[in-house]
Formats: sequence, C-alpha cells, structure tokens
Amino acid sequence: MSRWRWWLVLLAFSVAPVLRAQVPDPRETSFQFFVDGTLTAGVVGYRIEFNHNPVPRSDARRLDQAYSPDLRRFSVTVTQKGLNRLQDWINSATSTGSPVTKSVAFVARDSQQNVLARWEMTGVTPATFSSEGSGSLSEVNATVEFAYDTLTLVQAAAN
Repeated sequence: MSRWRWWLVLLAFSVAPVLRAQVPDPRETSFQFFVDGTLTAGVVGYRIEFNHNPVPRSDARRLDQAYSPDLRRFSVTVTQKGLNRLQDWINSATSTGSPVTKSVAFVARDSQQNVLARWEMTGVTPATFSSEGSGSLSEVNATVEFAYDTLTLVQAAAN
C-alpha cells in the first residue's frame, strides 16, 4: 500500500502546477473587453472619462485633425496576459504611421455574472501606457489609456 501512496503523492505534486496554471485570474471574471468583436483576456479593471468642454469643435484654435476640446479617455488595467493580447495594437501607437483605430465594447459584471453596464466605443486608439515594478516580480500589470471618438452606454442594470 505504501507504494500506491507514494505514486499518488507524486502524481498530486506533478499535476498541481498544471491545474494552477489553468485557473483564470479571478479578477478577470468581472470584466469583458472586446476589440473589434473579439474577447480580449487579461483585463482586470477600467476607467472611463468624458468631460464636455463647451468650446465648439470649429474653434479657430484647433491644433490639428486629432484635436478635440472634450476629454475622452478609456483606461484598462491589464495583466501580463492582457498585455500580450494588446501588444500589436499598443505597438502600433508608437510606430511612425497612424495608430490603428478599432471599435471596443466593455462589459462590467457582478459576482453572479449579471451585467452591470456595457459601453461601446468607436475610433479607439492607444494614447498612454504605464507600468511600474520593483523588487522581485512574478507578473507585470499595466494601465493602457485609449482615446475614443464616440461612447455609447448600451446597457445598465436598473438596481
């Protein structure tokens, strides 16, 4: 019998890391981030900002085509997995050409997976990126801030 116990213990230790690696980050269950209709994993937080500036868009002080007097920002907090999924899009923002614009949908859910709110944005481009770390790291988290053209609140829970 002791030989069987030994094999069971060995099996448990060899399978445990694999099972742990397959368990998704529990923070991801509250958020769904869709880029051009494709679910992007690794998003664990968000912030949406819109601040209307009463200065008309046809103001003579317009700086360039991308200038908007309104503050339109959408930020997501991502894990390493999220960075990996957004890597090409983030890198396009720093290339010499025009950054790639995409359509984005964002869903926030409660612990029972009920939809609390759903937003859709068009003309979304990466605007800023920040990440910080020190000491011994096991994972990198980052915040990616996007500029957007339009924002629509598609759904909001009534309670």
